[in-house]
Amino acid sequence: MSGRLRWGAFGVLMVLLAGCANLQNSAYTKQETERQMSEVRADSDAYVDTRLRPPEPPAEVRNALLPELDIPLGEAGDRFDIAVKNMPARDFFMGLMEGSQQNIVVSPLLEGEVSLMLSDVSLEQVLSAVRDTYGYDYRRNDYGYQVLPAQVQTRIYRLDYLNIKRAGSSTTSVSSGQVSNASNRNSENASNNNASNTISRDNRGDTINSAEIKTTSNTDLWSEMTAMVQMIIGDHPEHRVVTNPQAGVLVVRAGSQELRGVEAFLNVAEDSLQRQVLLEAKIIEVELNDGFRSGIEWNAVFTPGSKDISFGQGAVPFSNTDISRGGNGLGGVFSGVLDLGDFTAAIDLLETQGNVDVLSSPRISTVNNQKAVIKVGNDEFFVTDFSTTTSTTSAGSTTVPDVTLTPFFSGIALDVTPQIAEDQEVILHIHPSVSDVVDQNKTISVGDASVTLPLAFSTIRESDSIVRAESGQVVVIGGLMKTYEKTDVAKTPVLGDLPGIGYLFQQRQSSFVKSELVILLKPQVVEIGTFNRDLRRSNARVNKLLKF
Repeated sequence: MSGRLRWGAFGVLMVLLAGCANLQNSAYTKQETERQMSEVRADSDAYVDTRLRPPEPPAEVRNALLPELDIPLGEAGDRFDIAVKNMPARDFFMGLMEGSQQNIVVSPLLEGEVSLMLSDVSLEQVLSAVRDTYGYDYRRNDYGYQVLPAQVQTRIYRLDYLNIKRAGSSTTSVSSGQVSNASNRNSENASNNNASNTISRDNRGDTINSAEIKTTSNTDLWSEMTAMVQMIIGDHPEHRVVTNPQAGVLVVRAGSQELRGVEAFLNVAEDSLQRQVLLEAKIIEVELNDGFRSGIEWNAVFTPGSKDISFGQGAVPFSNTDISRGGNGLGGVFSGVLDLGDFTAAIDLLETQGNVDVLSSPRISTVNNQKAVIKVGNDEFFVTDFSTTTSTTSAGSTTVPDVTLTPFFSGIALDVTPQIAEDQEVILHIHPSVSDVVDQNKTISVGDASVTLPLAFSTIRESDSIVRAESGQVVVIGGLMKTYEKTDVAKTPVLGDLPGIGYLFQQRQSSFVKSELVILLKPQVVEIGTFNRDLRRSNARVNKLLKF
């Protein structure tokens, strides 16, 4: 008996030790996950510190530096008054060297005369004034200033951009019917008592659109850049521009004044071309409660007069806009801007009026004025054209059908084109589309026979709008409603699944349900540290999960 007790106590002790080991392993896993996240965060901070920020000078160097001067760059140094009239340009620049105590190297090709009168100016300002007036160019080197004559020069500029031609288009149309023109073509041949008769029908139709919006964009950057630079340098016989898109360089030969214009233009153009925006979207289906069958009551969701929301392309104040029954857009479709920062608050508010189902959460980045397309779904082929060919011979007639299949997309598509301003305001062309395509069998009589064709029955909800928002704001597109029949089935366990008689133990209830499609889109202009902030948010969410 005592032996059994000893073995029983030993077994209980083993179970307790195993439980402790599992707790230790769980704690170890949590600590290991936290350690790995800390390493990722540290690596991200190190990347920002070392790659995206200028290096800090040593402490002794910082202590030896004077405080920063609160004057514009290029205006430091001695200031003086100067007045000359019809003075040879070479003598003028050599005199500047004596008066300013700066090193100046004058080109031996320098010719012409200078007349000016300036007071309280620096050497840099004098050289800039002479360059703008007479065209004498200058460069600042490590040894001082180099003055060059107004002559044709060749310079190489770099432009980092893709060597591609890109075209995009989106169309939203409402078709009111089709006008068809039918023509018959008959031909007969007779040879050795064999006759052939071919009958075909050529149907050509023109679709009548009661409303249509077509948006197109074409990008051929390098050709456009060549034309713009050529316009800046003019049509002088010695002025030329050559581009090498593969290497990303422009070679320009022109005068110094024209080259300064080219440089200014390329700086502005590249700053605009390199702007990037991160687009986050939520495509939501809201199954409306019984009290909101006319659509989402936006007056109940958001407080009237709030500064956090504005609707319409012109940013109309919310308090002056009646959107309680679908907004002020065509067919109840509207767009608005929320200053909420994220999607969570908007989704929580929508849940007060129905069941919220997030259909898709796409995320994509694109640069300035470049179309981004997100497509989630599948393509299925359906019959879109049907014709027959009948051949008659001495043995009888033969009918050969000719079927044309066309793919139809069923799913979610989002087409966005951003324009990013210098102040980070973003203008968006947004074209969302949610389509659902199902089979619809049609029976067609061909002579004495009947042909059943699987045709496409398409249900689509889409909009096409242009909205304006600031970086970080949430754009709302709503008012896309539909009504469908919903069947709820209640059944007795096991008996309700019996074949043949299972329906006797089932109860079905059909009802019509209204739902509204809402698209939430947040543009975030990408800056230094944007992705690092996203990593911090992800790390915070992981740490929150680890606490449970």
